[in-house]
Amino acid sequence: MKETASKLLKDIKIDNENFEKIFNSSKVSEHHAIIPTLLSLRFDIESVPNSERKVYELSERKVYELIRDKLYAAVSSNLAENTTKIIVKINDYEFSANGKVITSKGFTEHLSKYMKDKKDVILPKLSKGDYLDVNEVKIIKKYTKPPKAYTENTLLKAMEVAGNDISKGIDVERKGLGTPATRAGIIETLLSRELIKREQKNLLMTDKGKKLISVVSDFLKSPRTTADFEMKLFDIANGKFTEEQFLYEVIGEIRNIVE
Repeated sequence: MKETASKLLKDIKIDNENFEKIFNSSKVSEHHAIIPTLLSLRFDIESVPNSERKVYELSERKVYELIRDKLYAAVSSNLAENTTKIIVKINDYEFSANGKVITSKGFTEHLSKYMKDKKDVILPKLSKGDYLDVNEVKIIKKYTKPPKAYTENTLLKAMEVAGNDISKGIDVERKGLGTPATRAGIIETLLSRELIKREQKNLLMTDKGKKLISVVSDFLKSPRTTADFEMKLFDIANGKFTEEQFLYEVIGEIRNIVE
C-alpha cells in the first residue's frame, strides 16, 4: 500500500510523519481511505477543457480532484503560523488583541479552492510598558447562543470521539461510534429510516426519532455503552477477554432493562 501511495504522490513534497499517520496498517486494518488509483496517473485530467466535457463527466472530475487534493493535503506538512497577543490594561480592565501570520501554508496549498482565504492579522509592534491612546470606546451587546445543530461533518467528528474517556491512551481503530469506514453509513441508515432528516446542511431529529429515543433505555442509547462494547470486542480479539464473559455481561444488562 505504501509503495502504491508513493507512486501517486511522486510529484508533491511529502511529510513523512503525516504520511505514516495515513498509511498505517496497524491502526486501520479493514479499510483505508478512498484514494486515486495508479491508473489515474495515465490521464492528464487538467488538459481536458471543461467546455468539452458532459455535465456528468464534470461531476466525476470534481469528485476525483477532491479525492486527489484531500490525499495530497493529508500527507503534506502542517500549516505553520506565528501568533502574537497584545494585552492592554486600562484602569483595572484588561483588553486583548490577537495577531496571526502564516509562515508556511503546508497542507492548505492543496485545499485553497475549497477554503476561504486565511488573511494575516498583523498587530503593531509594541513593547511592554508602552502607553496607548484610546480613540474610541464601543459597548457591544451579545447573547449566549444555543449549540448549533449537527452537520454531517460535525456529527462524524462527534461519533469519532464518543466514549473517549474509555479508550483514552489505547491505540485501536474502533474508538467511538462505528469505524472510519462505517460512520457515514450509520448516518445514512438513520436518514433512510426517517429517524433524522436533512435541512440544508443540518441534520435534525424527526418526531419518529424523538419517540424512539424517549422509550429506549439510557444504557442502550449511551455512546459510552457502544464504546465499551467496541473495547470489549477488541480485548476478545487480543485474548484479554472471552466471548462468554461478554455475552454474560450483555445478557445481564438486557435482563435489568426488561425487569
